[in-house]
Amino acid sequence: MPIPRRDRIQPRISSMPRQQSEAATHRQMYQLLVEKQRLLQELQHLEQRRYAINQRLEGIATQLTDLEYGAGQLQQKSAVVDGQIPASDANSMGFETMFLEY
Repeated sequence: MPIPRRDRIQPRISSMPRQQSEAATHRQMYQLLVEKQRLLQELQHLEQRRYAINQRLEGIATQLTDLEYGAGQLQQKSAVVDGQIPASDANSMGFETMFLEY
C-alpha cells in the first residue's frame, strides 16, 4: 500500500461556505487557533520521538563498539589457545609471515 506524500498539511475545510459575518469570522479564528494548538502538540510529540530515537541510536553505537572490542579479544584468546601467535605479536618478535598457496 503506497504511502501518500505529506509535503504540505492541508487545512480542514467546511463542506458549506459560510456567510460573512462577525460570528463567522470569530468561528474561523477559533478553528485556526484549535488547528494551531493541534499542530504544536504534534510537533512537540515528534520532537520527543526524535530525541528518543537519537538516544537509542547512541545506545546501539555504544553496544556495537563494545561487542567489536569483545570479539577482537575473543579472537586473540582463541588464537593463543590454538597455538597460533597473533600477527601483531609475531611481527614484534621478529618473525616473518609467509603464505603458501596450494
